Amino acid sequence: MGEGTKIISVTIETPEKVITLSVHTDMSTLGAALYEYRLINDISFFDELNGIEASWEKDNAYWAVYNGDEYLNVGVNETNISGGEHFRFVYTK
Repeated sequence: MGEGTKIISVTIETPEKVITLSVHTDMSTLGAALYEYRLINDISFFDELNGIEASWEKDNAYWAVYNGDEYLNVGVNETNISGGEHFRFVYTK
């Protein structure tokens, strides 16, 4: 998906399905790369990813974010990308 010199893999895991996307970007952070292609609904705080909602307010659901198997302790806007990373977004309730 897209154009750019950096290529990252983004896997979206829900109880119903798993989707993996290859994202090509020149953005420097994960949040900017996802928002560039409108994969997230808001760059500041997102609850929708690729059209799938995880709303804490509605049913205590959220997106747990991993770089490979390592849980990210910072937000997507603070996560720098250099290319080659595999990010996992796991629907968590």
